[in-house]
Order: sequence, then structure tokens, then C-alpha cells
Amino acid sequence: MMWAGIVLAWLSAACLYLASPHQSLWLAAGTQLRLRLRRVSATVAAIASVWLAAIDCGVACAFFIVLSAFMLALVALPYLDAWRKVRHVG
Repeated sequence: MMWAGIVLAWLSAACLYLASPHQSLWLAAGTQLRLRLRRVSATVAAIASVWLAAIDCGVACAFFIVLSAFMLALVALPYLDAWRKVRHVG
């Protein structure tokens, strides 16, 4: 269940990043309702990821494991966005 919690934390970070007004990873961002839905789904996924990870280990340990995965995804997504914008000549 630990891996399911980590994957859900990555999904939560992706939803939160896609709800940001400065992202350009997915250009079809949508209306304010869709952005609000992404923020709410990010919150629900973050809570569910801690709950899933807490099945294998304690709540405190699960919280910090999920938080590390969440922060890793939030750092990696802008770099992925920038990498997509760069023109690769080769």
C-alpha cells in the first residue's frame, strides 16, 4: 500500500500543479470550475495517500514519506514543463 500512497501523492501534486494559473504543461486548463475541481481532487488525493501509506507504517512516518513524494513531484513538474518547451536539436 506504500507504493499506492506514493503514486497517489504524485497524482495529487499533478492536480495541484495543473490548477496553477502559471502552468503551461497542459494548455487546455479549462474554466474556474475545472480549476477548483482539480484543487479539491488534489486535497482528497493527498489525504487518501497518507491514509494508504499509514496502513503499512505509522501515521507520522506515512505523512513524511508522502510529503517527500509530493514535494519531489512539485519540483519535477516545472522542470518537465520547461524541458518540453526547449527545442531539442539533434
